[in-house]
Amino acid sequence: MMASPELTPVPATASPRGRRMTPEARRAQIIAAAREVFLRHGFAGTRVRDIAEQAGITENLVYIRFATKAEIYEAAVTDPLDALVESLVAAAGRLGTAADQADRAERQRVFEEFHRVLLTNMLDTAPLLAVALFSDPVAGRKYYREVMLPRFTDAVAGVISDVTGWPLDSLRLDVLVEGVLGLHFGLALDSIFDERALDAADVARQLAIMFGYGLLDRSDRSRLAPDAVAPAPEVPNTPTETPEPSDPDTRVRMPAAERRADIARAAREVFLERGPAGARTKEIAERAGITEAFMFRVFNGKEELYQEAIEVPAREMMSRLERELHEVIVNGDGGVETMRSLIETGLTVLSELAPLLVVALFSEMDRGRSFYRGSVIPALRQTEEYLTHVPGWDTGAVDPEILWRALFGVQFGTVVHHQLTEEPIDAATIAQRLTRLIATGIR
Repeated sequence: MMASPELTPVPATASPRGRRMTPEARRAQIIAAAREVFLRHGFAGTRVRDIAEQAGITENLVYIRFATKAEIYEAAVTDPLDALVESLVAAAGRLGTAADQADRAERQRVFEEFHRVLLTNMLDTAPLLAVALFSDPVAGRKYYREVMLPRFTDAVAGVISDVTGWPLDSLRLDVLVEGVLGLHFGLALDSIFDERALDAADVARQLAIMFGYGLLDRSDRSRLAPDAVAPAPEVPNTPTETPEPSDPDTRVRMPAAERRADIARAAREVFLERGPAGARTKEIAERAGITEAFMFRVFNGKEELYQEAIEVPAREMMSRLERELHEVIVNGDGGVETMRSLIETGLTVLSELAPLLVVALFSEMDRGRSFYRGSVIPALRQTEEYLTHVPGWDTGAVDPEILWRALFGVQFGTVVHHQLTEEPIDAATIAQRLTRLIATGIR
């Protein structure tokens, strides 16, 4: 995992039991140890005892410096994350001022530097941001809406307005913010999970081309439709009723496969609401309308429940995403329509996949890394290969790998944004707007 110098953990051996430390040093030791544990297990999965063990001290010594686990979490995760976000906003402000006073060529260099600064910050921020947003769903949504999103919007808005010269009220800031935040968060997570170093300067140069001048050959840009789309056909809304838990003695007999699927559905609901650490098997059994003892005749414990409820369907949906994107590329006519359809298809599938993917990737970082390598990377690489054959895309200056990781990041980030803000997502409209942005650039 990449970390900035100020986030480098203090090894437990730096403070063996019995050595006297100043209150400030002890507090810093606990914070560094807590950050490591929170990054591995999230908020719900972390115990104060785990933090004490990581620091090499007793639990009582932790409670001398901190009253609660929530107070430790704030010091270890949200405070340094706030500091990193503030540094990004400040850097963006300086870049915006420089762009406002520059000629066209210099503005392009400023835009490139903006991407470099943002990506560098995100590589440091992404692990903490993942914990802050996803380890506690309620607190994560609140942090995103009240802290992260307003500050990030200010940073993006100022730079984009100064680079383009357009007034802020003429920009679709919602699309820009969702897209840029998702783009860099996705690239940073890919680097962290795949344990690959990113050359931030080189990637920033390619991103500045993609989002500055656009990806489509100029002859194909005339085919861009206006920034509006026909409404999507309405799908009948047939709510699914959750059956009331039944008495174990009167429950309906079900075939074994159907019963197993029913329990997995109940487990999925609980894991999505509470995460693996907060989920209780008793609640899963109650949701499925059976006893806990009966459930454990079908599943060999919570681990098997988690695999079947979260990881198996997430893996299947990643395969489905790859298949559907391949179909779009093979059957498309290239150029703008292929790009629009590619983005809309990705948004549609990821809207279903994102809740599962968030749990699978971020509940435990080590496990998430393993899932990413085994289930996400193969689908990404296969789609990346498909993109090299799309006609009408001016990709000579952009590495196909960066191109697809960027596109996937934009889509995943957009879907996660709507999940955190609890706003409905209109895949067709957002795809149209993102297509215009990526196809023609902001210049």
